[in-house]
Amino acid sequence: MTVLRVPKEMALGDAMTLLRQTQPTAWVDANHRYELFGDETVSYARKLIGFESVSPLCGYGMRVGLVDTALDAAHPTLQHREIISNSFLPTGVKLAKPDHGTAIGALLVGNTLPTGFSGMLPAAKLYAATVFRDNGEGADTTAEWIVQSLDWLVQQHVQVINLSLGGPRNLLLEAAVNRLVGSGVIVVAAAGNQGPDAPAVYPAAQPGVIAVTAVDADFKSWPKANHGDYISFAAPGVDVWSAQQGNGGAYLTGTSYAVPFVVAVFTAARQANLKRSWAEVQHDLQTQARDLGDHGKDPVFGWGLLRASGCGKTNGGKHKPN
Repeated sequence: MTVLRVPKEMALGDAMTLLRQTQPTAWVDANHRYELFGDETVSYARKLIGFESVSPLCGYGMRVGLVDTALDAAHPTLQHREIISNSFLPTGVKLAKPDHGTAIGALLVGNTLPTGFSGMLPAAKLYAATVFRDNGEGADTTAEWIVQSLDWLVQQHVQVINLSLGGPRNLLLEAAVNRLVGSGVIVVAAAGNQGPDAPAVYPAAQPGVIAVTAVDADFKSWPKANHGDYISFAAPGVDVWSAQQGNGGAYLTGTSYAVPFVVAVFTAARQANLKRSWAEVQHDLQTQARDLGDHGKDPVFGWGLLRASGCGKTNGGKHKPN
């Protein structure tokens, strides 16, 4: 193969014509340029909220609680992460597949991968409570097991809790969450996947809880997301890539997957100034949110798309899992 440079005074087409005339047996073509077809959607969600650049110290000194399925701690995204797990399922109860918890855990504290994926709070300590069983048709849990897990998380002195789950209102669970909120713990919960006309989902609809809905890469509300006055913020939750059991991952959709983005932004904002109260952090984040629906707080997007503030900020922008 011979590569020739075209003289400045000659057009590319004329040069190829001349070569083909003088060298009729040669294959002559332009030295075309090719580009990478890497898929940036692996990290679109962080870019959407301005959390594009993740410092290795994001989450340092912070304790985050997760109530979910078990985690696949052997997954490349979770290996060597600071994760303390505890199961609240009775002996003999079959655990649900760890896909859901693995995905949420990876979004929170996952390792950086060559694909561009990374968790948003790599230096945080994650306390993961396993409460979901395999009921033969899917995964579910009970108010009892959730309350037991919340009690354990309080004993571990977590500062924020990720609840990517939802169901009907329950007095026992409501009392436990009230005590959490009253003790200064931020509780962030999924708004629900039952559609705009569905009844409110708990504990997201409980006063004091940060309820999170899902939007896509074009800032549009996910059609299956619940609506209601209880919605606090919107975050990426459509085709979000995260880890799954084994070595791989998948694009996942649901208000579940929007919750860890809000947990990460709140945690990073608090880490930046530990003297600020959670109420002050929330007020600032409400002010910074990108208004997506009717002016001000609305039942579709809440205060709007949450924007990063803190270590990840760039100069840009039956109960069942939800």
